[in-house]
Amino acid sequence: MPMAKKKKITIASPHRTFLFIAIAGVAIGYLFGGLLVPQSQIENDGSLDEVVLTDNELEEILEAEANADNSPDQLSIIEDVSVDDDPFQGNVDAPVTIIEFSDFQCPFCKRYFEESYSTIIEDYVETGQVHYVYRDFPLDSHPQAVPAAIAANCAREQDHYWEMHDLLLENQDDWSFQPSAEQIFQTYAATLELDPTEFSTCVNNNQIAQEILSDQEDGAQATVEQTPTIFINGKKIIGAQPLETYIAIIEAELIKADQ
Repeated sequence: MPMAKKKKITIASPHRTFLFIAIAGVAIGYLFGGLLVPQSQIENDGSLDEVVLTDNELEEILEAEANADNSPDQLSIIEDVSVDDDPFQGNVDAPVTIIEFSDFQCPFCKRYFEESYSTIIEDYVETGQVHYVYRDFPLDSHPQAVPAAIAANCAREQDHYWEMHDLLLENQDDWSFQPSAEQIFQTYAATLELDPTEFSTCVNNNQIAQEILSDQEDGAQATVEQTPTIFINGKKIIGAQPLETYIAIIEAELIKADQ
């Protein structure tokens, strides 16, 4: 399959300067065996199950720590991260594969979706340069994350996975921590004109829950602890990083593939 022509990226200053520095950092990082990027989230030590916090309070704590940490950490390289048979977009033979381990109820996953996801899809996936895979990693601290993942996977059974994916993240504030979340997901299914009986049967099918558990196990095997965790050709990026970080890594991988 012929390689799609790379699309020129126009980023307004000062982001253009940041991107140039970031791409230079990628090249230097390769020479010394690693890539340097900031990490914006704390390690998950299980304490979330012991402390009652609203999502807003938790986000403020995480942001405060992220802003206080100005020293970059070396980006891990994880070999053979599995794509399994999970939902994907783009050319499976693309030179770059992105695997997102994510949680529909996670506020940082929503931030990544709002700030970076669409640009990556439009500029790299739709041009044939990136194969994009989504894998579920619902956190114990998010009670509606598993039902949301089930709803998305059941929409996939009727060929509407990505539409449900977008609805869940766009409307996260409407259903997050709501006891009636599963009813809200039914309304999303109706919006997408899914067969209601088929959707309900799927939601109650334990096989879907087992598929989500399999994703979690694969994520743990790939050292995933937080969401979103995104692998770009095995390069591990933790948290909702600036768009320029993802672009720099993708561009470096494309350059590497052309050599």
